[in-house]
Amino acid sequence: MADTINALNIPGTWTDLNTLSGISVGTGIILQNLGSTSGAVQNIGTPNVVIEITTSSTTPDESFIGWHMLINEQFTVDTGDPKVWLKFTKLGGADVGSETALVKVQAL
Repeated sequence: MADTINALNIPGTWTDLNTLSGISVGTGIILQNLGSTSGAVQNIGTPNVVIEITTSSTTPDESFIGWHMLINEQFTVDTGDPKVWLKFTKLGGADVGSETALVKVQAL
């Protein structure tokens, strides 16, 4: 059975998902954007909660714009891809401050 992590906090800076989750680099992963910590429970958030995604062996530059995963959307990282990097942003460029996004992670 695949390992599932129900909610990891993703800040407004590029974060190495493999280190955060303990899932080995190169493992296929399914991600789901659950919203932000501004809600009282998971899966609460406004449509502007975005998790940016990229794969790279090195930390992306903070100005780099990754693929956008909107609230409740899923994204699949292919087996064999390099490190997975995630960053919480908001559509329209609003500051995320200390708020974090929540992502569900499932290793394939």
